[in-house]
Amino acid sequence: MTDDMLRAHIRLEVERGEQALTEAGHLVNAGLWYGAMSRAYYAVLHHAQKVLQDARILCGELAGWLRRKALLAS
Repeated sequence: MTDDMLRAHIRLEVERGEQALTEAGHLVNAGLWYGAMSRAYYAVLHHAQKVLQDARILCGELAGWLRRKALLAS
């Protein structure tokens, strides 16, 4: 993935996170608590992916790294 592609993907994750957070707020205002919790979860997920991508650690690479660490520890 090129730097430009990574930056575009990071922007998309931020947009998705902000949209999910906005939706969660609307659902709270409507008294739809479970839907609000779900949208808030996705807001956190998208922002967490943004943080990982900012550090240039893609989720798949992180999972592989964690598996390798678990195998080395056993």
